[in-house]
Amino acid sequence: MKPSPKRWFIFSLSVLITLVVSLGLLHLLGLETAARSLAPATIESNIATDTIWTLANSPYLITETVVIQPGAALTIEPGVMVQANGPGFAVLSVAAGGRLEATGTAAQPITFTSAANNGPGDWASLVIAGSARLQHTVFQNSAYNLDVIGAAGGPVLVADSLLQNAVYGLRVTTPALPRLTLSNVTFTNNLTNRVRVENMAAISDSITAPFTLTAQTGLDGYEFPGIIRLTDGVTMSMAPGVTVFGKEFGVDANAHVAALGTAVSPITFTSVANSATGEWNHFLLLGSARFNYAHFRYGGVNLALSGSSGGDVIVENSYFEAAAWGGLMTTPSAWHRLQLANNSFVNSADRILLDLDTGETTLAGNVTAPAQTGLAGYQMMPPTPSGNPALIIPQGITLTLEPGVTLWTAASVPIQVNGRLQASGTAVNPITFTTLLTNTQRWSGIIVSGTAELWHTRVEESGSNGLWVTGGRVTAVCSAFTNNAAAGVQVSNTGAPQVSLFDGDIVNNGAGVTNNHSAPVDARYNWWGDANGPAPGDTSGNVQVSPWLTEPSDCSTLPENVYLPLMIRP
Repeated sequence: MKPSPKRWFIFSLSVLITLVVSLGLLHLLGLETAARSLAPATIESNIATDTIWTLANSPYLITETVVIQPGAALTIEPGVMVQANGPGFAVLSVAAGGRLEATGTAAQPITFTSAANNGPGDWASLVIAGSARLQHTVFQNSAYNLDVIGAAGGPVLVADSLLQNAVYGLRVTTPALPRLTLSNVTFTNNLTNRVRVENMAAISDSITAPFTLTAQTGLDGYEFPGIIRLTDGVTMSMAPGVTVFGKEFGVDANAHVAALGTAVSPITFTSVANSATGEWNHFLLLGSARFNYAHFRYGGVNLALSGSSGGDVIVENSYFEAAAWGGLMTTPSAWHRLQLANNSFVNSADRILLDLDTGETTLAGNVTAPAQTGLAGYQMMPPTPSGNPALIIPQGITLTLEPGVTLWTAASVPIQVNGRLQASGTAVNPITFTTLLTNTQRWSGIIVSGTAELWHTRVEESGSNGLWVTGGRVTAVCSAFTNNAAAGVQVSNTGAPQVSLFDGDIVNNGAGVTNNHSAPVDARYNWWGDANGPAPGDTSGNVQVSPWLTEPSDCSTLPENVYLPLMIRP
C-alpha cells in the first residue's frame, strides 16, 4: 500500500528537522568540522597583506611555494592543518621582513605535514628568512621540517613543539643560527635527530652575533659539517647536555666560547661521523674560552691555542680521549692563557702538544704546567727548519712545572731560560725533562742565563749538555742528571754563575760537571755512580765534590735546613 502524500510530507519534514537539530548540536559542541566537508582550501598565491588561516577553513593545501612577503604577516589559528601537495615544495617561505605567527595550544596544535602522509621527504620544509613564532606545532614527513636562513631576519622561536618523521630534525644556515631559539622541542623518529648547521660559503662561514645551543628532548646534537669562525665580540654558549658534531671552529681574539656542562649532563664535542680519531680538527682559540664538564673525542687535537693576546682558556673537570695527535695543543706564546684543573686524558689523547712550528716559541706570560689524570706529559712539536729551534723563557717570565710533569723536547731543541724555571717535583712525583726519541733525535738540554730551581727533577737524554749554565743562578736539590751525551752540567766562562747541586745523581753522562768559569760549582753530597766518588774526567775546573754519596741519592743525606734556604719554592 502506497503512503499518502500527506504522510510522506510529514515523514520528510521530521527527517529534515532531525538533521537541522543535529547540526546545531554539533556546532554548539565545537564539532562543526565533523559535519562540514573536509575538502582542503587550496593556496597558490603569495601573501602580500596580513592574513589569518582559520580552523573553520582547515586544512590548507599548498600546491605551490607560498611566500609571506616583506611587511606581511600570516597568523595560523590553533588546530589548523597545513599540507604540502608533493615533494620539493616548501610549504611556506617567510621572506626577510615577513612574519609567521603559528601559535597553537596543547589541545589544538598546528600541524605542518604532507597531503600524502607517506613519511620522510614527502615535502621540503618551512623556510624562514624573516621572523616566526611557532608554539605548540607539529612538523612531520618532510626533509628538514624547518629551514632557517639568512642573518637579516628577525627572531625565530620554536617552543613546545614536535619535529618528527623527517630526514633531519631541523636545518639552519650558519648566519641565521643566532636568530634561532629552541624551547621544549621534541625530536623523534627523524632519520637524523640533529640540527644541521649549513655553511653558505665554500670554505668557511662567519658567525657575527652571540648564540646559544640548548639541549632538547630527543635531540642528538648540532651538526656543523663546515668550518665555522666566531668573529670578535661573539660568544658561543652551550647549555648542559649539548653535543656538537663539528669539523673546525676558529675563535677570534675577542670572541669567547662558554661550554658549561655538569657532571650529570656534560657537553660533548665530536666529529660528524662520531666514529674515529682525527675526523674533526679542533677549536682554534685566538680568543677566550671556558670548558667545564666537557667531553672531547675523535679530534685532531680538540683544542689549539695560538696568539699571546687572547683571553684565558679555562678547562676544568673535562675528559679527552681518542685524538689523532694529542688531547690539546698550544703555541708557547699562548701557553700562559691555558689553565687546567681536574681533567682526564686517556688513550691517544694523553699528551699536550707545544707547537714550535708557528715561530711563536717565546713564552709571553707566566706559565704553570700542572699534572692531570692520565696526562703522560707535555710534548714539543719540532719547528720548521727556518723556525727558532728553542723554547724561550724570557726575562721577567716564569715557567713552573708542577709535581709529576714530564716535558718531552723535540730533536735539537733546547729550553732557553733567560727568566726563571721552577721545577718543583716530589720524591713520589718527580719532574722529568727528556727527549721523545731516545738515542736518535735527542734534545739539546736546558740553557740557563737566568734562574733555574730544580727540586726532585730529572734532566736526561740530551744530545748535548743536560744543563748548560751561561750565567745566572742554578740550584738543583734531589735531582738527577743522567744519560746526557756531553756533560750532565756545564758552566760557561760568561757572566757570574752561581751553581749549587745537592743530594742528587750525576751518572752516565759524557762528563759529570764541567766548569769553565772561575767561580766554584758546589756539587757536594751527590752520587757519581761509584762509592769512591767521581771517576777521572767526571769533573773539570773548580768543582767541589767532597763529601759525596756512596750510593744513589734518596734525598735524605742532608737535613733540609742545610739546602732549603738556597731553594725558593712556591
